[in-house]
Amino acid sequence: MDAAKLSQMALSKLSGVAQTSIGNYLDPDRRAASASGKEPSAKLTEMAKIAVALGMSPWEMLIPLSEAQDAGVEQQAVELAALFREMPASARGTLLEQARLVHKATRPHDERPQPTAPPLGGDRLGRLAA
Repeated sequence: MDAAKLSQMALSKLSGVAQTSIGNYLDPDRRAASASGKEPSAKLTEMAKIAVALGMSPWEMLIPLSEAQDAGVEQQAVELAALFREMPASARGTLLEQARLVHKATRPHDERPQPTAPPLGGDRLGRLAA
């Protein structure tokens, strides 16, 4: 919502979800448990409407943002996801392959996963075959 620069009221109009519901989703502690003690929960249909209004998938709303996350990166991620969804399947596959290659090439060397066991060969291979 912040990345899209929308108020609760504007998001309500875009999504068709009541502004009070959006407010409750943003601050669930405002709602009291029912008489039976059941905690209130979001309606999946409303969450899907909100996600569509924000140009994202409902699952993307489940991932908490860290305090230090750059708003610019978040905005780019939302834009990239929207563009990705509009591409034909073949183009999505190509883009995903390219993104993996760029990601792998730009990771610092010390962050690359290290093998958990030495490769099979020499003495070790002989002992396993015995």
